[in-house]
Amino acid sequence: MGAGAHGSNDLFYMPPARFLAVVGAGALDALCCAMVERCAGPLLKDVCANLRDFLDRIHEGVGISKVILVGVPITPTMPFVDNIIANMMGTWPGAVPLGHRIVRQVNASHVASLARVGGAFEYGSASKVAVCLDEAAAIDAVMARRRRAALRAVAAEKDGPVITEGSGSGWADGSHPSAELRVELAAELSARLKRAMQHGAALGATTARI
Repeated sequence: MGAGAHGSNDLFYMPPARFLAVVGAGALDALCCAMVERCAGPLLKDVCANLRDFLDRIHEGVGISKVILVGVPITPTMPFVDNIIANMMGTWPGAVPLGHRIVRQVNASHVASLARVGGAFEYGSASKVAVCLDEAAAIDAVMARRRRAALRAVAAEKDGPVITEGSGSGWADGSHPSAELRVELAAELSARLKRAMQHGAALGATTARI
């Protein structure tokens, strides 16, 4: 989707200086979208333009009219992201929760931009369908259920394990879910897709962000 787009694998192997540049640009996006409703910050504009062009080309070229747009799976519940935030900001009081909030705001602005791309793709055509799914939110939901289950399991223990935002439970490594967690994520995303389709049908439109 262009030079401005980075997946979790890109971030995992990215040099520290380049990673900080991406984080800084993402934070600027989050600040823009916090200040101006329905804006797309500088990091997202080129990505969304490329994506919109791609959707138009596959519709005109091969007749694809139904698309699912999925946000990036970057969230503080991913151990890799949580560790970076802790290492970069952990010495400042209250900085880690702020780092978590920034990451989630960047994701929210990204997903909102994808939803607008989907709406533009659908505009003026009853045959086009675009659904936008928030994968980071799906990961958060699954990991929240896992944390609640873990807390219930150790509730009777005096010195039970500490369940943190980026708890490694369910992760094969810092940024990849285990096979078991992949099954749970697939079920969560499937449920979100179903709700998005139902929500769009109820509104008389097809674009939905879930």
